[in-house]
Parts: sequence; C-alpha cells; structure tokens
Amino acid sequence: MTEKTIFKDVDEFYDDNPERRFSEEAGYGVHWRLDHPSDRFRVSYIRATGELYQVGDGGRGPVTLLGTFPIDDDAGDDWRNPWYRGLNHHLREGEPNGWPHQCGKPNGLLWLLSRLEQPPARRIA
Repeated sequence: MTEKTIFKDVDEFYDDNPERRFSEEAGYGVHWRLDHPSDRFRVSYIRATGELYQVGDGGRGPVTLLGTFPIDDDAGDDWRNPWYRGLNHHLREGEPNGWPHQCGKPNGLLWLLSRLEQPPARRIA
C-alpha cells in the first residue's frame, strides 16, 4: 500500500461513502500510540467496505483510510472477533508480537502501519 486517503473528520469520511455509515464495525484497538503518550488513535474495520481506518481517540480529528482488506463471505459472525483470521492474514498476525501486543505501546501505530504496507503472508493449507 502506498498512499493513504485522509478525511478531515468522521462525518466527511462517512459522507464520502454512505455504505460506511450503516455498516457494522469491528474495533482493532483504541489506544494505538505514536511516541507521545497523549497521541492515541482508534483503529476500526468496516465490514461492508472491507476498509480499515484510524481516527483520533474518541472519534475526533482526521480519519485516515489505511487500506481495504476484504473478508471471506462465509465469515459469519466471526468477522467481528478481533482475532479473525481474514484480517489478521493481512496484518501478518502469525509473527511474534502481533497487533494486540503492540496496541498501547509507544510507536505501536507505526508498527501496525508497517505491517499493512507489506504483502500478506501466504498460508499453506
């Protein structure tokens, strides 16, 4: 992934694609940080569009669309579980110190972004 799309706020983000506003979402952590403790971000996944985005804690400030990661149609209710293998496949969850261990750590958000820029790990059945 190269360039990220940034919206001025949540309203602009949802207005850009009405499907986002009415979709279910799954949270991937609300305490993502940069290097300063007061920098906190929420990362969420929108089921209808397959989009992962970040916004300031409490839904304030700019929204950054991090990428589109479709899930399997047969995911059922499992898609909502943060450990869902479909999105974790894209996040390379199989590696040590996966996202649950990085959320809340200084520069944990940078760790997450670096994982999204890498191609997904291939799984062997």
